[in-house]
Amino acid sequence: NSAFLICCFSLIALNRSVQEAYAPFIGVQPPLISFRDAAFSVCSFPLTVLDCVKGMARALANKHFDPLKFDPEVYLYYDDIKHGDVSVIIPEKFVAFSGPLAKASEIEPGVFTMTPEDYVPVFKKLGVTAVVRFNK
Repeated sequence: NSAFLICCFSLIALNRSVQEAYAPFIGVQPPLISFRDAAFSVCSFPLTVLDCVKGMARALANKHFDPLKFDPEVYLYYDDIKHGDVSVIIPEKFVAFSGPLAKASEIEPGVFTMTPEDYVPVFKKLGVTAVVRFNK
């Protein structure tokens, strides 16, 4: 995560290219570990830090991410499981979230997972109009 964040800082604040931002990490030992999903199965699609840096560069170029409009308080609010554990990927276009569960489950005292019905007001506020499920 740190290498990715350093590269993003280089892209955004220092206006460097992807190649310039990633250059300090070429050949590091041990090599950077790829990102993967949270499943316990064999990783079928390793996502490298370089892949992610290229994605950030594309998001910046396509105006899907504007660092001047990013609100860390809003991010932290929705990142909380009590508010849906939602990450806005592209504002008013695409979000990712960890739920729902058919029945709310208490994960710590007074904190429950969300049901599909719980997500409706959250999604309306974020402009979500469709949901696609990628897992079972």
